[in-house]
Amino acid sequence: MMDSIKQIYKIGHGPSSSHTIAPMRASEMFLTQIKELPVDRIEVTLYGSLAATGKGHMTDQAILSVLNHVYPTSILWEPRVELTFHPNGMKFAAFDKEGEELKEFKVYSIGGGTLANETFNEQVTTPVYELSTMADIMEYLDKRGLSYWEYVERCEGPDIWDYLAEVWEVMKQSVQEGLAAEGVLPGGLRLRLLQPAWAVEVQLNRHTGQVSELQGQCPDSWYGLLIRSGRQRAECCWWTCRHGSYLRFVRCDACGTPISTGDA
Repeated sequence: MMDSIKQIYKIGHGPSSSHTIAPMRASEMFLTQIKELPVDRIEVTLYGSLAATGKGHMTDQAILSVLNHVYPTSILWEPRVELTFHPNGMKFAAFDKEGEELKEFKVYSIGGGTLANETFNEQVTTPVYELSTMADIMEYLDKRGLSYWEYVERCEGPDIWDYLAEVWEVMKQSVQEGLAAEGVLPGGLRLRLLQPAWAVEVQLNRHTGQVSELQGQCPDSWYGLLIRSGRQRAECCWWTCRHGSYLRFVRCDACGTPISTGDA
């Protein structure tokens, strides 16, 4: 049994699905829960890994971008406290003008932008594909004279193509943003973005016929670096313009460079 392709490709603001996309989604979920309450302010506590690396991943700015324009919101950091359910814990609390707590919501970012707690788990979904090995899928297709895309459409439904078309557009946009990114990455190392120079080198070598060390690499690696640059550039611009989109590939969270799903 396999989940939908939509579980592999997720679109949202970067730089991380677990530390940025999921906290934003949790914030939106909490707003829905308190919409009928006389809320005066919100307090969000980050635990464990979310607190330990949240500043670098801009977790606080992700949360504030959703909540702070609706209610005054403060962020509390508890990096040494790990809740039992999962290391990436969040607690949302809403208070009235008298300081009485109106609503509390604990939720956890369990990876890939997915949320869960003791009462629900977004990762537990109805399997879309009954077959789980390529051997079984190929046998199924051969017996029915079908192509892979037809099998995908049968399992996912025709709307999967609209979803993947959007994914493809975000992929291309991410590469273009990486090409256009200039300046220095945020943080103490002051690393300069080199992607534009690399792109120029590739274009020049195409005309001269020379092969550089860069061109000896797989083209997917170039695109991966460009997308990573775009994500990092998005960190620089997040608070002022929420620049760019972030596409989560398989393992993209762990290393910053997308790889093909076939290698995952």
